[in-house]
Amino acid sequence: MDAAADAAAGAFAGWVRRIWSVARHRPGGVAVAGWLALRLVALAVYWWGLPDESTIHPLHQLALFGDTSWNATIAERGYDEWTADHQVNLAFFPVYPMAIRLVAAIIPAGTMSVPAAAVLVVWLAGMGAAWAIFAVAREVMPARAAVVAAMAWGALPIAIVESGGFSESLFTLPAAIALRCVLRRQWAWAGLASLVAGLTRPTGIALWIVVGLACAIALVRRRTPGRERLHAAAGMVMAPAGWTGFVLWVGWRVGRPLGYLDVQGSGWGSRLNPLSEFVHRLADALAQPHYLNVTVVAVTVAGALICLAACFAQRMRWPLVAYACGIVLLAMTNASYWVCFPRFILPAFPLLFPPARALAAQRPWFIAMVLLAATWVSGWIGAWFSSIGGATAFP
Repeated sequence: MDAAADAAAGAFAGWVRRIWSVARHRPGGVAVAGWLALRLVALAVYWWGLPDESTIHPLHQLALFGDTSWNATIAERGYDEWTADHQVNLAFFPVYPMAIRLVAAIIPAGTMSVPAAAVLVVWLAGMGAAWAIFAVAREVMPARAAVVAAMAWGALPIAIVESGGFSESLFTLPAAIALRCVLRRQWAWAGLASLVAGLTRPTGIALWIVVGLACAIALVRRRTPGRERLHAAAGMVMAPAGWTGFVLWVGWRVGRPLGYLDVQGSGWGSRLNPLSEFVHRLADALAQPHYLNVTVVAVTVAGALICLAACFAQRMRWPLVAYACGIVLLAMTNASYWVCFPRFILPAFPLLFPPARALAAQRPWFIAMVLLAATWVSGWIGAWFSSIGGATAFP
């Protein structure tokens, strides 16, 4: 029995070593493949963890999970008319519905439903985001640590949203591309990617402020060449265009310039609140008998703050730190949806860089075991969140 166990452990260790040897030559591909493998493992755990009494097929339940119905409705019929004190789909930014409509148009009619096309878009965007996270991490870390960072993004507690009908993956892809372009001083491309990200989620404001500021610094710096100065000006103009354009368009539909705030506030109950309110709500929830989601929020808040402190301690490049701070700040000031904090900070991938650097210094088998354990927890939490117990986790 011991000999069989030793043989199995040796085979597993050899398999891990072969993967890492390939990673030395094609680390970007390994990052994407690793992310995909971990998400498939999480999906299997998710399937296993669903209640036995569930009458919906797990994959179909995944297609109906989250904001899929809202985005699918926009893809099929467009945006609603503004109605006060009602939830309307004007709160959702247009890139995800447009991508759903594009995929549904490419695939032959009758072979895939619109919700299934929405999930396919999320998986494709997730693979692209994993590569983009690796590419950003590679600018500031060795390749091995960058691969770990991209894979760890797929093993976060609420990574189920990278497999369901949410737009976080679709936002993370252009956000990571924009930050990589900033680090490489490719200002026009950074502005274009920021424009796309700004049309994807409300948190695009955190990205375009960082990109616009970086472009402005390059524009006024005396040593900046004339051609690069022109690109910086173009990037500075494009960076906020997507976010501000959609917000102003919604305001035109509502009848006042800041009408998007009315859509979010009166219909969805989403408002910016002081940080103290977020802390008070979380503390009150922890002081009482609570669901798993409250514990996950508390652990995620603590982890995010520790990782943010590590980013400062390691003197990570300022665009990455500023972007991560902006995403965390926006998530914590939305006290009405405080239980969604783990999902809202999912695009803050630079927070993963310090722990990824530390984990990458360990042996390959240990890295694999840590990532697999985190993936198992992620899949189990995802099953809980998408079942009855998690009904209040994503209000």
